[in-house]
Amino acid sequence: MKIKLLRTPSFDVQFKNRPLTCSILPPLGIATLTSYIKTIGMDVEQDDLNIKTHNFNKNPKNENKIDFSIFLNKKRIKNYITGGNDEYLEETLSKIADKTNFKNVDVLGLSIHDNLTDVPMLITLSLARYLKEKYEFSIVIGSEIPDLVLETFKIGGRLNIIDYAIVGEGQIGLHKLLNNIEVGKKLSDVPNLLYYENGKIIENKSIMDNNFYLPCFDGLPIKEYTVEQPIKNYKIDNLPKNKVLILPYRFIKGCPNKCIFCPSSTQKRLIALPPEKVADDIETLRKKYKCRYFYFLNATINISEIYVNKLCDEINKHDIDIRWTDSARLNHLNKKTLLNMKKSGVVRLVFGLETGSPRMLNYIQKNLTIDEAQKNLKLSHRMDIWNCVEIIIGLPHENEIDAKKTINFINKNSESIDTIFMHPFNLRPSELLKNPFRYGITNVQRIMKWSNRGKEPLNKRLVRYRFDEIGGLKWNEKRKKTNIMWKTAHDSVNKKMRFISHFEKMPLLFYLYDIFNNKKNVREIYEIVKNSY
Repeated sequence: MKIKLLRTPSFDVQFKNRPLTCSILPPLGIATLTSYIKTIGMDVEQDDLNIKTHNFNKNPKNENKIDFSIFLNKKRIKNYITGGNDEYLEETLSKIADKTNFKNVDVLGLSIHDNLTDVPMLITLSLARYLKEKYEFSIVIGSEIPDLVLETFKIGGRLNIIDYAIVGEGQIGLHKLLNNIEVGKKLSDVPNLLYYENGKIIENKSIMDNNFYLPCFDGLPIKEYTVEQPIKNYKIDNLPKNKVLILPYRFIKGCPNKCIFCPSSTQKRLIALPPEKVADDIETLRKKYKCRYFYFLNATINISEIYVNKLCDEINKHDIDIRWTDSARLNHLNKKTLLNMKKSGVVRLVFGLETGSPRMLNYIQKNLTIDEAQKNLKLSHRMDIWNCVEIIIGLPHENEIDAKKTINFINKNSESIDTIFMHPFNLRPSELLKNPFRYGITNVQRIMKWSNRGKEPLNKRLVRYRFDEIGGLKWNEKRKKTNIMWKTAHDSVNKKMRFISHFEKMPLLFYLYDIFNNKKNVREIYEIVKNSY
């Protein structure tokens, strides 16, 4: 039996006029699945229609471009996936499908990339119908976003254009599913599986896979992810023509911190690969794919000072000459640790501050003080590390005074902050959702509302749940107030944001740090790039 794993295209509405509108990272999910399936001796291929179609459209030599805007027409897509005829849409889907091959495929796995709108879901459903009718193989979908899988399968499974869905980590479930399909066994013992039976969705027992698998990127179009001289679009002369390929890698599952809004807050696990194994894996990937740039996809790299220092020591001991980025907490840090991280190749750290209000930090159980945050941002800045700060506006019971304190914190520490990611609060599966009354919210309802239009931040993304504040605002008032507070905060700190809003920024950052290795010069080039848009 042969399975093909395929990342489906994703079109980001916000960046439709940018030169690159999709992630330039190879998909870690299907690369990990491919690695696992190969180890158990099954026949597997993988490909990425996302990067292929976007690079095709980006190339000025290609005149017959793929019209992704058609997937913004929900009525048209609904008509097609429910059996309607649409010659132009099928022509578009044919252009997408022709970027790969389906020879001898028995099972097709579609990996859905989430960009907070319903466009990836609509593309996947359309592609599933088109391929199902053309090739008649079984189709299974998956994603790291459980809600996205469920909503897609509710539609695709009911219409018989998608056969199965795997929720969460897919290694064990997919292995069992393939075995059961091959021998004709029942599906009831396949973990993490969704399927339809007698018109109802059956959701099998969920299990977690605590093992790590070295990702295998073989078969993916590696050259498509390679950015040729990231600076070439910006009319800056006398810079070398370096190429940048970034590989994703994860070696920590879970998080020791239990911030109430985060999905990790309800997961009772924290597993980290030994630092020696991490360094060995990185060295293997570096040699095999001739890549020295890594995007670590951990929730928190500094799960403890001991762990992160041992990790950096091992990377330094292996002398593998890499540059990397990851997420980190603003504690479990000191000058020695940051120096060690810098020596091991860190370029950028993404810190989840969330709020500059001590009251809200206490509410979300961040276990972080404002003084700690300020101190460690300054320390990291002095090490020439690019500091990114994640901010959430509109947390339950957050008011204008709290939002103002966040604005003040950013402005006060602007010299130490390089990039700000500002998000409107969006309730997700978490401790907060699990125990709403404990944290002062009620009338929680799952709405799963997507919108691709509107200037307000909450109208540009998937809203999973609505809620009322106990003794505070009702949902409609809360939504309106969140949009207002977000816009006020965004406008107040906008001049401090040293980033460009498209997907070339990480290759550009790695590239500039290779040339200058100091943040002063990197910032100067970044300002030129930012002002070119």
